Amino acid sequence: MEQQIKNASAALQEWQDDFSMASAGKMERALDELIKAAAKSTPVDRLTLVMVRDVEAKEISGLVWGSGSMSWPWWSSARAYREGHLVEEPWDNLAFGDTIRIVHDRPDGEEGAFDGVTNLTLHQILDAASRALRGDGCFIDAESARDMAKEDLGYADALAGDAVLQLAVFNEVVFG
Repeated sequence: MEQQIKNASAALQEWQDDFSMASAGKMERALDELIKAAAKSTPVDRLTLVMVRDVEAKEISGLVWGSGSMSWPWWSSARAYREGHLVEEPWDNLAFGDTIRIVHDRPDGEEGAFDGVTNLTLHQILDAASRALRGDGCFIDAESARDMAKEDLGYADALAGDAVLQLAVFNEVVFG
């Protein structure tokens, strides 16, 4: 951009010296180049929001079993396991370190076959929720996003909960 400033200054000086049409055209071209260079070098304003809050395991159980996310036809079941044993009533007893086994359709399989099984840690679901709230690979409506981010992940509606689970299981939203 420094060169464009020098060119514009020189063209302006030349025009002031002789007031000719040729120098006016030269000055106009130099100013156009200066404006283009300035537009390219102007930094884009950016808003970056970072939010950090503690999450309890019960929020993830709310997301899986309480949001309605498992009501979509591509999900068959979700069961929680701790050290290989089934966790009874996981919505009350889930803990970080537990695994959730989700039975589901595969994107390339027959609908209703439920031929996919994925074991997820609570951390994987939490990571998928973080990605979903950032808008990575899916859209969550503003009300659910606000409630999930500020209050409780379990406050997700069925669409948001489903998007999070799909991100966790498939690394992208493939159904719906």
